[in-house]
Amino acid sequence: MAKLTLFSLIGILSFHFLGSFYHWYDAVLWLDIPMHLIGGMWVALLFVYLFEKYLLKLEQVHFFRSLILALGFVALIGILWEFYEYLSDVYIYKIHPLNLVFNPKNYPDTLSDIVNDLVGGTAVLSIIYLLRKSKKALPENTVNQASG
Repeated sequence: MAKLTLFSLIGILSFHFLGSFYHWYDAVLWLDIPMHLIGGMWVALLFVYLFEKYLLKLEQVHFFRSLILALGFVALIGILWEFYEYLSDVYIYKIHPLNLVFNPKNYPDTLSDIVNDLVGGTAVLSIIYLLRKSKKALPENTVNQASG
């Protein structure tokens, strides 16, 4: 899972920096939505990796407890990302800070970004649980026959 987490981060950041450099986010206004969904998925994947490496196997914790923990982590990273976007708008794109803070058009965008992060995180955590649950549900000899 460590390699998947690392390679997906490289892909996401590469796409983001290319998109910023070539102004894809301005040309394709909805591009922000799948990027936040994918970002939320990546953060949830990172959460699962770190949780299992340093604490417990995910299956040892009730699904809703791990979901709350993961979504808290996704929300924290999502909010930090929104600060990054704000600071890059001010210092890289030279937009006056008051134009960003007092522009009511920015509030729904920030809120939808965080919601999309949370939806992506919920999706990846649910997929991981379902895949692991279905793998446990198979009889042991079925798993051996499929791999052999």
